[in-house]
Amino acid sequence: MGLSQPAVTTHIRSLEEQLGRELFERRSRGVVPTSVADQLAAHPLGHAPNPTIRL
Repeated sequence: MGLSQPAVTTHIRSLEEQLGRELFERRSRGVVPTSVADQLAAHPLGHAPNPTIRL
């Protein structure tokens, strides 16, 4: 991808702030995607089958 880990973290936190939701649950041994992240992964932005998808 050409991005360092700190840069990826910064981008994720920025996206979380824009959405007003956490995308990952941060744990001592890494991260786990939240249900919001699962929804976004299943329906990339602009391609949701239902435009009222709840984040």
